Parts: sequence; structure tokens; C-alpha cells
Amino acid sequence: MVTGLGRGIGKEIVLTLAREGAKVVLSDIIGEVYEAAREAEALVQKH
Repeated sequence: MVTGLGRGIGKEIVLTLAREGAKVVLSDIIGEVYEAAREAEALVQKH
């Protein structure tokens, strides 16, 4: 579970985990979480 993933370190952690194929639970301010979630989902779908 990663909190504060909409930007900065939290976002980079979630994207790195997604690249590695990890399952993640996302939590942040609504507007920011959707964009980061889309990016992470795109990375997971490549695996």
C-alpha cells in the first residue's frame, strides 16, 4: 500500500513497483490519484 502517490516520491515508488509487476493499493487526493493510477495500470499491462 502506498499513500501520497499523486506526485513526488510516492508516485515514483508506485510506478517502480508497477514496472516490477507488483500489486499496489493506491491512496491520495482524488484528482492526483487518478492520473498516477492510469500510469501505473499502463505499466502493469505491459507485463
